[in-house]
Amino acid sequence: VATRGGGAGDGAAWRLLATPLLATALDAAALAGLTALIDRRRATLAAASASLQSTVDSALLGGVPLDREGMSRTIVTTVEAIFLQCRSIDERLLGQTIVAIAREYGSDASTPDSRMAALVQIPQQLERLQQRIAARTTPWYVRHEKLLAALVSGTAVVGGLAKTAIDLAGLGGGK
Repeated sequence: VATRGGGAGDGAAWRLLATPLLATALDAAALAGLTALIDRRRATLAAASASLQSTVDSALLGGVPLDREGMSRTIVTTVEAIFLQCRSIDERLLGQTIVAIAREYGSDASTPDSRMAALVQIPQQLERLQQRIAARTTPWYVRHEKLLAALVSGTAVVGGLAKTAIDLAGLGGGK
């Protein structure tokens, strides 16, 4: 006796069809949400970067007077822009040292000799900090360029030796 409406087999077929469709829809929704989150974060970072760049530009291009205090503020603003790129503790410590040196330069309590020594140290410390940041931000394949070249050469040598061994084994086995 046949039953009308299908029966238990129809429910299994429906679930078999609906499961991948539901999974695909959930994946698409998660991807759309993640994309929106990334776009919002990128816009926030771009706005903060533009604001900081504007502050640095105004400090460097004459918005700040060129007296000792103005130079100190310019240096501190520039270092703070670099400081935002610091991730490790030693980079942050180096950045804070530069800020302290710049404040020493701007201080009225310091002697002219100590102010001059502070002014001379600032570019040296900035260079050290920028080298550390540059070393961290370069792509891995640039940092390990020589190792990659050695691996490629080593692979070619191993391949050549294997080919030679196979050819020699073929010559010895043909006799």
